Order: sequence, then C-alpha cells, then structure tokens
Amino acid sequence: MKLTLRNTFAKIAILTYSLGTIGHIVAIIFNPPLDQMPVEAHGVVTILAGYAGIGFILFIKKVDFKNLPDKIIYGLILFHLSTSALIHAYSIIWDTNDWLSFFAPSYSYFAVIYFASFGYYSLKMDKRLNK
Repeated sequence: MKLTLRNTFAKIAILTYSLGTIGHIVAIIFNPPLDQMPVEAHGVVTILAGYAGIGFILFIKKVDFKNLPDKIIYGLILFHLSTSALIHAYSIIWDTNDWLSFFAPSYSYFAVIYFASFGYYSLKMDKRLNK
C-alpha cells in the first residue's frame, strides 16, 4: 500500500488521540505543573494534529456521512485537531505555556473521555475511507 495523506490522516488522528488519552491519564495520576509541559510534547501535537487536521479538511468531500450527528462529530474533530495544532505551535514559537493555565486540573478527566471518543471515531472513519 502506498502511503498517502488520504490513507494515513485518520490513522494519524488515531495516534494523536491515543497519545492524548495517555497524556491526560498521566496528568490525572501525577498532576504535573502545566507550565512545565515540554516543548517536545508541543512539537508532537503540532505535527500530528496538524497533519491529521489537514487530511480531515482536504478529504471531507470523500466522506460518506451516515447522518447529521456523524457530520457534527467529524466537524468537532476537525476543529479540535486544527486548533490544537495552532495553539501548540504558538507555545513553540513564543516559548510559553501560559495559555495552559486556562484549563483546570480536572479538565483531564473530561479530556480522557473525549480524546478516547474522538480516537474511536477516527478509527471508524479510517475503516470507512480505506475499504
């Protein structure tokens, strides 16, 4: 199989959300200071979420949506990936984690749920696109 954006963007979204789920579980267990998020973590999020987000934008016309909720979930994932890539790139460019203070420590409990859900949806999307 030739690796192209079309047949890899959903897989990268799965990877992004799997790593995010793990990261938020670690945050729940160890409660690290948010202002110490390493630049490498910002880099990983920027690259993976950016790649997946571009794929979700470019191939939206190729998706056979089942119903309106399916379109809404797709849109939420697209919005989340795109804004995540941009905000984490902001952290790299300006060398700051100040924006993370917006999130309460309890945010990770919510994030684990929606990261896992978005990852599951991305898995289903990958199977539909690559039949």
